[in-house]
Amino acid sequence: RLSDPRKQIESHVFDVVRSTVPKMTLDQVFQSKNTIANAVSRQLEVVMAEYGYEIFKTLVIDIRPDESVRQAMNEMNASKRLKVAMMYLAEGEKIKIIKDAEAHAESLYLHGVGLSGQRKALV
Repeated sequence: RLSDPRKQIESHVFDVVRSTVPKMTLDQVFQSKNTIANAVSRQLEVVMAEYGYEIFKTLVIDIRPDESVRQAMNEMNASKRLKVAMMYLAEGEKIKIIKDAEAHAESLYLHGVGLSGQRKALV
C-alpha cells in the first residue's frame, strides 16, 4: 500500500519526462506532447497497477522550459523576424536601384532621340 500515491505518481511522471525529453530537441518537445503523455501513461499504468490504481489518461498541458531557454527562444524568433525584415528592405532597395537605372537609361535614350531630331532638323 502507498502512503502518498500523489507523490509516487509525481515521482514516476518526473522519471519518465526526464528520460524522454532529453532525446528530443526543444521544438520536438513542444510538438510531441502526446508522445510524452503516452510514455508517461504506459509507465504509470504498469507501476500503479501493482498498487491497485488504474490510470485512464495522462495529459501534458503545459511545457515550461527554464527562463534562460525561453529568453533564448525569444531572441531567436526576434532574430528571424529581423532577418526577414532586412530581406524585404534589401529587396525594396534593389527594386529602387533598378527603377532608377531604368529611368536613367530611358532619359538618356530620349535625350539621344531629341539630339537626333535636332540634327535632322539642321540638315
